[in-house]
Amino acid sequence: MVKAAATAKSEGKVMLDVKDIMRLTGIGRDKAYCLLYSKQFPVKIIGRKMLVHQDIFDQWLKGKEYRVR
Repeated sequence: MVKAAATAKSEGKVMLDVKDIMRLTGIGRDKAYCLLYSKQFPVKIIGRKMLVHQDIFDQWLKGKEYRVR
């Protein structure tokens, strides 16, 4: 998982999409979308793309909780 996070950072990505989350967590596409819709952390929707800031996702993985409406 740390290697995948380092890969996303080395690519210069600030925002993660569903494919990045799948790669980071090892979950499938459906579970990744469920995670993004779960309101456990802030997600930005631009067009049809759902994005989460990499730092927020990393903190969430480490156990930080967010309140999202």
